[in-house]
Amino acid sequence: MPRSELNRWGVTLPPGIEAISHDGKDYHSLRQFNALEYSVDSASQTLAVQVKPGHLASSSLNLGASEFSKPQATTLGGFINYDLFHQFRSDTNDATSGTFELAGFSQWGLLTTTMLARAQDGWPNDADVVRLNTTLRHDEPSKLRTLILGDSYSRPGAWGRSVLYGGIQWGTNFDTRPDFTTFPLPEISGEATMPSTVEVYANERRYAQDQLDAGPFSVRNIPVTTGANDLRLTVTDVLGREQVIERSFYANQQLLRSGLHDYSYELGAIRENYSRQSNQYGRGFAAATHRLGLTDDFTGGVRLEALEDQQTAGLSSVWVTDPHLGVVTSAVAGSMSDGGDGALASLGIEHQGRQFSFSANTTMTTPRFRQLGLRENMAAPRWSTRATLGARLSGGSAARLNFVEIDQRDEADNRIVSANVSFSPSRDTALNLYASQELNSHDSFVGVTLSMSLGSRRTASLSHSRGKDSYSNRVQLQRSAPRGNGIGYRLSAEPGHGEPNRGDALVTARTDVGTYRAQAAHYDGDTGYRINATGGIALLGGSVLATRRIDDSFGMVRVGGYPNVAVYNDNQHVATTNDSGAALVADLRSFEKNRLSFELADLPLEASLNSQRATVVPGYRRGVLVDFDVSSPNGALLTVKLTNGEPLPAGAIVRHAGSDERFPVARRGEVWVTGLRADNQFVAQWGLQSCRFEASLPADAGPMPRIGPLICQEGL
Repeated sequence: MPRSELNRWGVTLPPGIEAISHDGKDYHSLRQFNALEYSVDSASQTLAVQVKPGHLASSSLNLGASEFSKPQATTLGGFINYDLFHQFRSDTNDATSGTFELAGFSQWGLLTTTMLARAQDGWPNDADVVRLNTTLRHDEPSKLRTLILGDSYSRPGAWGRSVLYGGIQWGTNFDTRPDFTTFPLPEISGEATMPSTVEVYANERRYAQDQLDAGPFSVRNIPVTTGANDLRLTVTDVLGREQVIERSFYANQQLLRSGLHDYSYELGAIRENYSRQSNQYGRGFAAATHRLGLTDDFTGGVRLEALEDQQTAGLSSVWVTDPHLGVVTSAVAGSMSDGGDGALASLGIEHQGRQFSFSANTTMTTPRFRQLGLRENMAAPRWSTRATLGARLSGGSAARLNFVEIDQRDEADNRIVSANVSFSPSRDTALNLYASQELNSHDSFVGVTLSMSLGSRRTASLSHSRGKDSYSNRVQLQRSAPRGNGIGYRLSAEPGHGEPNRGDALVTARTDVGTYRAQAAHYDGDTGYRINATGGIALLGGSVLATRRIDDSFGMVRVGGYPNVAVYNDNQHVATTNDSGAALVADLRSFEKNRLSFELADLPLEASLNSQRATVVPGYRRGVLVDFDVSSPNGALLTVKLTNGEPLPAGAIVRHAGSDERFPVARRGEVWVTGLRADNQFVAQWGLQSCRFEASLPADAGPMPRIGPLICQEGL
């Protein structure tokens, strides 16, 4: 048989099979295929071939395939954030403070610096300004990594502690690829004896349906939720025969895909007296954390810490022992310091199921164990244990039991057990019961909260809590502020016995240029008032716009110079263009697709456009320019007559002098033309006749101007 025919059938060639060349083609003897049976009917000159499914070409379905959304090229720009706060209290002096953030960005990176300004007795007599953080950040989304210079928080790894420091940090950053799944996803394989249809179910939910050719197949990267998952593949062939393949799979975000690295390398000096001193740095250190997915079921890690007078090293692991059991975590570390050697050991287990969940973790240290983040006079706890037990009950209810025990070397120990049960008596109400007990001091606390949704972003809640010798009641009514412009509020009152009486009223107003809050609070006979203003200023593309606070990325949207046009982000109204036709959208999502659009009905009738929507992918806290191609066609309805007073014949063609664009003439000599300038010359033609005329566009033409009658001179 010709090799091309075998390939068309999908037959896989065994290794080492020899080909026979004839007339420029390769042929194979069917006797060389052990998995193939054939017969020849000499009378009908028919060859019948049967191939076992396992020796046909395999097919594969990848349900987790995603396309990398490369961030758009960054335009030079920047922004300023401010958060101003003033407080009046009856028992203390007034206090004024504010935080400010200055940021600039380019194609290379993002530079930010934040400052705190405060005054206790009056502004600006005793004003104090402190630098908080200064950071230069460069992202490489295609390589899943980020470089940070300046102030940053260290990555603790499995057993470390995080510290604020000034220096350099280089490592992986999976947040630059929201489409990228770091933990393993399941794969299920099988064989189809005939062309078939496959349906993929995870936890009784159908995720996909596709067609399969006869032969081996695999379904890869099946979407699952964190925790235990029950998977099922239903394969139905063309004759209606069905086979079902079932499998259990446990997904955990602490795991890494086989072969995937997660690392961070840091060098710097620990920040001291943060928010009180601008540039005070203490001990220098170096740290390295590296994790690797050795298999889809096992991830190992190593961490090294080095300071002048102490060094610490340790190993960690995450292991899925069984899909029905869950994930087991462990860590061991050792330290050397001037005070002696020390050790740490940690062991944990976690199972998150659809109906039942539990977790437990215990960490123990020796007296002289030292690590980054422990102050020189501070000892690590002798041991700490945390355990939880949760269950989903019928009717959407849930129950949870927690236990925490911390054995401190230098302070009082803590042993707390708490429980929580939640119900949903109706679609719009939720009931929550909770209790806690401190086992050493025997202090107890119980409470109940009833929450209700009142529609239109409004909620109400009633709660009662009781301690050993006191109790309190709380009632609250709240309406959250919208994502766009609007008003929100919160009113609460909390009388009680053995507890201070409290009251609170808060009003929040959101506009295109900021968020403003006014609050009054009453506590144990004292009354205080607070006012707060938060907003920002964006600089991009030569424009400067006031906006809300910029916490993520933002977009400068321009709609052809038209004012009062509503702008939408993911179909939610977020801004309105100003008198220059520009609007700023301050809440774009970094590294994700953001779908921007505008309200077509807000444009005048004569406006022309190519598209009403745009999809943008900004970098981290960067600005993007979005110019919608919207323009006025400068059109007008002309009435044209001949020199004898008759209208220009219907069906005649009018064009700009020197242009090929044609405009047909309707009845009464009327013709709609576009592309008008202040002064225009036209040529009209019908049959073998032609004439010329001139038209001027009025300065205040309006949305649909009418010009004429105009006289068309023949023979010119």
